[in-house]
Amino acid sequence: MGTVSLVLNKADSKRSKYTITVLSDDKQYQKKDKSLNEPLQFYSGTEPMLFEIVANNVSAKNTVTGYLSSPKGLPEPVAIAER
Repeated sequence: MGTVSLVLNKADSKRSKYTITVLSDDKQYQKKDKSLNEPLQFYSGTEPMLFEIVANNVSAKNTVTGYLSSPKGLPEPVAIAER
């Protein structure tokens, strides 16, 4: 299992939307105009495991908070990066 990194590209607090780039397994996925509490799911790893990202707050300071749900028993930590 490799590292999962998240990059916040844009945050719109008035519309409660954000654009994020997910970096995993040498692949890059850009998810545009995602809404709050909308689950974003993707598979990662040599034996693909399902990850889920859910944002529950977009602030005026270009900050998005939420959680990354990872499968139980992962051997490595999950990193979050902000651009």
